[in-house]
Amino acid sequence: MQKQEIIKTDVLIVGAGIAGCVAALELAENKKIKILLVTKERDIEESATFYAQGGIIGRGENDTEEKLKKDILTAAEKMIRKRNLKKIF
Repeated sequence: MQKQEIIKTDVLIVGAGIAGCVAALELAENKKIKILLVTKERDIEESATFYAQGGIIGRGENDTEEKLKKDILTAAEKMIRKRNLKKIF
């Protein structure tokens, strides 16, 4: 059995994506607040933010539905299942 450790903190941030990291940085300006940021992955880059490539996809003025679908599949590097993409449209 692994030894358990109790960690006391003022703020617990779950997730090391952009929202979690920004929250931690903002809170860190107050040196009196004890902050703990946790993530389930060993690699800090393994987050939804990393795969989102820092942007939000939207249908442009001159885009077709097929072009948008192609853009989403390209951005997701084929990780999204086509049946899930159909639910979006």
